[in-house]
Amino acid sequence: MVRQIDSVFSKIRDAYTETEFMHPEQETWAVLLTVMYQCKMLTGLPKEWVDDLPDGEFRIYRGGTPDGFSWSLDKGVAHWFATRLQVLSGRYIGIGGKVYTMLVTKAEVLWYTDERKEQEVVLIPDQKKVEEAK
Repeated sequence: MVRQIDSVFSKIRDAYTETEFMHPEQETWAVLLTVMYQCKMLTGLPKEWVDDLPDGEFRIYRGGTPDGFSWSLDKGVAHWFATRLQVLSGRYIGIGGKVYTMLVTKAEVLWYTDERKEQEVVLIPDQKKVEEAK
């Protein structure tokens, strides 16, 4: 049973990583990731999904809005995401241009990947811990 759950969660993780824009399906992703987090608390997820993260508390960053699931260990990556869509075809599209940060531990993270060289940390952010980066 655990092996089947791991397989399903691996497929969800792969689909998430392949999706460029989360916002159109934000609610669906929120449900899927919440279920994954609850299962992580009960039975665990594959340990290797977070092995490359630091032990103890570490800082992560997010560009754009503070409520998304994809964060980065690299503030520069977050800044790139914060500003990449500010101007499109000569008009401002309102992404925001802000970088957010928070301290987390491995226990809060669903998975970490550097497949796209973004040092991506995926989690459901605790909005009480989020602050605007300086």
